[in-house]
Amino acid sequence: MGTRILVVGARGVDGHEGGVEKFAEQLVRRRSPDDAITLVCLSGKKPRDFDNVEVVVAPALRALKTDKLFYYLYAAWLAISRKFDCVVLLGINSAAMIPLLLMKARTRPRIMVRSGSVDYTLKKWGWFARFIFRQAEGFSRYADKVIAVSEDIQRHLSRRGIKSIVIRNGIGTGSSARIRNPSEHPFNVIAVGRVTPDKNYVTLIKAAAILGPDYAFTIVGGGDLSGEKARLEDLVKACGITNVRFTGPVSRQRVEQLLQGASLFVNCSIQEGMSNATLEAIEVGVPVILSDIKANRELGLSNESFFESTSPEALADKIRSARAGLDRFIVPRRKIAQWDDVIKRFYDELRQLQ
Repeated sequence: MGTRILVVGARGVDGHEGGVEKFAEQLVRRRSPDDAITLVCLSGKKPRDFDNVEVVVAPALRALKTDKLFYYLYAAWLAISRKFDCVVLLGINSAAMIPLLLMKARTRPRIMVRSGSVDYTLKKWGWFARFIFRQAEGFSRYADKVIAVSEDIQRHLSRRGIKSIVIRNGIGTGSSARIRNPSEHPFNVIAVGRVTPDKNYVTLIKAAAILGPDYAFTIVGGGDLSGEKARLEDLVKACGITNVRFTGPVSRQRVEQLLQGASLFVNCSIQEGMSNATLEAIEVGVPVILSDIKANRELGLSNESFFESTSPEALADKIRSARAGLDRFIVPRRKIAQWDDVIKRFYDELRQLQ
């Protein structure tokens, strides 16, 4: 039967958007033939080629700008009422379950926490939600192993007295994208990620207004519960521009298609863990430019690839520069770890706990 693993944190694994969902899918795809894996999700769909995988659908309640309040209580009940060798908690919010898991004392499963973001520090959350998330993160110090997806998050955890190791996200084997000719009209700029304040699409929209109709901008991703999408749509109207479109939520397969048709990928976040969207762009060979924040810098790209995150003028200048020489902004795939290696490292840590 192999190892009995409970995975908590992903809303779904059938091509859902989101970093937690991407990692859960990569983990299960590689380990399900050998281990008995149970996933707690908000959607019962799963890829047809997932063997030996149970998807349990938890109830959803939208409150405190999240849809996972009942989800975590349900997952904790599942972990206590069944027998698992290991519980993998994806996201620091999932660590809120740890006190309940510790109640099993000697019979409890091993606990692994994977921290991929610290966006609870942003103003999009109310004070009470930030308090709850901070407490949940604090519980992760009682886990058997904590994984950080970047050195920046590792430093954040260390400041809170939480010991962790770094295992970054990865890329697949990829397929070569059709890089659009810069002379094609319009020049197609794409950004991928849930429409949240920390993605900083305000700067992207203002840069679009500066650049004008020779450039087309596509923002791929669904909105969160903060109301950011509506604010951005109002900004587009206020700027009087027509060269920005929002796709809404799309499948991961559709994201790849959109990336392959893009001229340039932009990550303008003011806060990231380790952006899967950026890695997916690198995977298909799309030129990338990134905001100058610590997590993006960890990719080890040249200074030319970065711009000041809050300056629309700097972003507009960087897009013009990229259009003049796209080859300079294509990242060789060999510079980034493969998902096979990432999951192997993660699983090696899990196996040591047993």
